[in-house]
Amino acid sequence: MVLLSAKAGLRAGEIANLTWDMVLNGGGQISGLIELADAAAKKCSGRSIPVHPDLAAALTAWQQIAPASPYVIASERRGAMTPPSIVVWFNRAFKNIGLKGCSSHSGRRTFVMRTWSPRRQVGDVSPNTKTIPTFTTGQPPSVMRCE
Repeated sequence: MVLLSAKAGLRAGEIANLTWDMVLNGGGQISGLIELADAAAKKCSGRSIPVHPDLAAALTAWQQIAPASPYVIASERRGAMTPPSIVVWFNRAFKNIGLKGCSSHSGRRTFVMRTWSPRRQVGDVSPNTKTIPTFTTGQPPSVMRCE
């Protein structure tokens, strides 16, 4: 879940509604793009999101062991998780590792700032647009920043 937030800029509700058909290509492999459907996105703002290599590797591994469900991140009953349950998961995870001031939105902010370059406005890379540019800033810092 952390990589979906930090490497793809997904919101809690988008993580909750992400299905395998949005991340897999026709051959059942992880695609180079997440095709976030309008129904899964805030304000029906579906978009195509490039898949970072770290996220692709994690999704490939997760695909092998995930419980059978149409959802990438499924509940114990194999249905969709709710956005509030994603938020609670992030809050507990950050608290357990001693990070203060982090939320489910921290990864999204990190993603936007890492994909921003001086040649672009932040709005150009924000997932409020239909297509997000490819990664432009090189290697990201190793620690997620929280406010």
